Amino acid sequence: MLRVLFLFIFFTIFLQANEHIILQLKWKHSFQFAGFYMAKEKGFYQKAHLDVELKELQSNTNLVNDVLTQKATYGIGDSALIYYRLQKKPIVLMMPIFQTTPLALLTTKNVHSLKDFHSPEIFINKFSFQSPALLSMLHLSNIPMERFKTKMGVFSVEDMLKQKLDLYSVYIPNQPYYLKKHHINYHLFTPKDYGLDFYGDILFTSQKELTNHFNRAIAFMDASKKGWQYALSHIDETIQIIQQKYNPQHFSKEELLYQAKAYQKLISPNFHFNPQKIQTTKIIFKLLYKIKNDFNYKDFILNRYIATPKEREFIKNHKIRCITTTNWPPFNLIQKDKVVGLGIDYWNIVAKKLEIDNSCYKIDNFTTLLNDIKSKKADITISTSKTPDREKYALFSKPYVTFPIVIATKNDTDFIPNAKTLQDKVIAVVKNHTATKLFQAKYPNFFYKEVDTLKQALTLVKNNKAYATIEILPVLAYKINNENFNTLKISGKTELLFPVRFMIRKDYAPLLPIINRVIDSIDPITKKTIYHKWIAVHMQMGYSQHKVNKFILIAIAVFILFLLWIVILMYHIQKRKKVEAELEKLANYDKLTSIYNRHKIDEFLSNQMAFSKRYNKKLSLIFCDIDKFKKINDTFGHKVGDIILQEITQLISKRIRKTDGFGRWGGEEFLIVLPETNIQEATLIAEELRHTIDKNNFTTIKHTTCSFGVIEVNSDDTLDMTMKKVDELLYKAKENGRNRVVNDI
Repeated sequence: MLRVLFLFIFFTIFLQANEHIILQLKWKHSFQFAGFYMAKEKGFYQKAHLDVELKELQSNTNLVNDVLTQKATYGIGDSALIYYRLQKKPIVLMMPIFQTTPLALLTTKNVHSLKDFHSPEIFINKFSFQSPALLSMLHLSNIPMERFKTKMGVFSVEDMLKQKLDLYSVYIPNQPYYLKKHHINYHLFTPKDYGLDFYGDILFTSQKELTNHFNRAIAFMDASKKGWQYALSHIDETIQIIQQKYNPQHFSKEELLYQAKAYQKLISPNFHFNPQKIQTTKIIFKLLYKIKNDFNYKDFILNRYIATPKEREFIKNHKIRCITTTNWPPFNLIQKDKVVGLGIDYWNIVAKKLEIDNSCYKIDNFTTLLNDIKSKKADITISTSKTPDREKYALFSKPYVTFPIVIATKNDTDFIPNAKTLQDKVIAVVKNHTATKLFQAKYPNFFYKEVDTLKQALTLVKNNKAYATIEILPVLAYKINNENFNTLKISGKTELLFPVRFMIRKDYAPLLPIINRVIDSIDPITKKTIYHKWIAVHMQMGYSQHKVNKFILIAIAVFILFLLWIVILMYHIQKRKKVEAELEKLANYDKLTSIYNRHKIDEFLSNQMAFSKRYNKKLSLIFCDIDKFKKINDTFGHKVGDIILQEITQLISKRIRKTDGFGRWGGEEFLIVLPETNIQEATLIAEELRHTIDKNNFTTIKHTTCSFGVIEVNSDDTLDMTMKKVDELLYKAKENGRNRVVNDI
């Protein structure tokens, strides 16, 4: 028994252990790799269950070979990786880090064109010797490499300062710093000067790693992105960590700050590859080295939605034929001779992320469409639902959207709270529609009148030949709003849901998990945008307009009979409201700044914490304190202090949303409550406020600053615990020198 327990504990610990991986850097430690440092130091890798070792470049390092032989799990290369892929090396690019190469040629001579050099001596670092950027610049200047006296070795700043050579291969974020520091003029020749656009640093791995550990590769890539985003938004903190842990070259803070600003200009904004840029670089390599080999872009670039070689081969070797009807708006319809709709929008997302043709061909009717999928004349359709008979010949994706089946009646009908109220009523339904089948299965004993189209069903309701019709929400809303059924409305919804899916021919099984991954990746904002683009629905909740009109007439009669009394009463009510408003303002608003007082902001925070916990929403706080405010009061007097409080309040109020809570917590402390805001967004807001206050020209003392603590509320914390945490962060900001933002990331 003890042995079994020991094995169970060991196995549990083993499952929870972080996987050890190695990232081989392409150079010595510097800000060039800041994102990877911060992903490690801030726990982003830890959260992905990864133990990441960062290895500096050594003289005997072979980047590509080390990754292929698994001496390193991942590596940082550059556009030269395309050359190795042309040499049939099974490497895969994961993400670009720098969208533009920082590599350039530098001269301290008074020369402004490479063509002006006749027999120059050029220093090219051995790790840059195969750079397509450098080679292409030389080629476009009609200067063959054999004309250059190359010097291989470690870069020497002293050589450059003594102007021993004519040209140097340099990294723009590094070597120019020393020339500027010594006031030496120089000129840079960059690839962009010659119309060339190459990627800088690129994260890559082996095909073997993706085959065996696809999810690990995705987790590492995503955590690294977070690291870069954090590093570039917390430069001071990042520099501090580099100096403490990753600084064998002993860079000063000034040097690292210079590097940081340079790399900020180079960073890839979304970490996505441009296929055309890869293709252009490939062509340049083939021309420079007279290479006949080629490769397929889709085999070379990691697609996070295509996990296995089998899936990759399937996408590469199959042209996916999509078909759809055009008589089920707003999912699919014709506008300006083009197939469009809600379903088409989701298909376009899938096609774009899989880099496949997004064409979707029009089919006359749904029966023909099903037969084409069944007979394998077509591969996929975009908007349908799963039924037992269809599952015999097709596969179904996860729902990409789900809608209720709703009820439409005439405008004078009251709100229908549930479908059971339709018993004993005539319901017009469309034959063979999935919504009809679902509804009839739930309510088999209702009175149904079957028709061929939804338009016919709505016409029966309009002409009083049926009491109601049912259909999926967007379809019914679209028909009513766009086909002259203005006497009808959506009066209620049923408990039945209609999950909308992609339907795939059954022998195309590798396509199913790929599409499901894309569906999982679609963010709520995109879904909401598509919804509002195609769906406009007004569902009445209450009495019909006819009954409302009766109530209005009665109310008017009462109003006329008691008009004089009401006028007098309104006078007293207005007077009382004015008094109540003044009392409420005194009770809830700070008299000096006109923002929430401690009581009101405390109440607002308490309500928002309850709301965010109940609905699983993000909630963040910014706690702000005016630096050295006591000194301001002591030096300039309380009147000046009051003016400073008012001006800072105005600066903050202009830069937060109406939905945010803003109050004076006490003295010179302010609390900002940010509903539906995560810690990264709140930190950016706090940093903007800090910068605005720091740069503001105040009317009295001209300059003052504020310190900020930022926290994302933990749903399990009480209000007191939350305020204690954010107060500690504010204290840390004060302790670390003031005029700064400190968060709990």
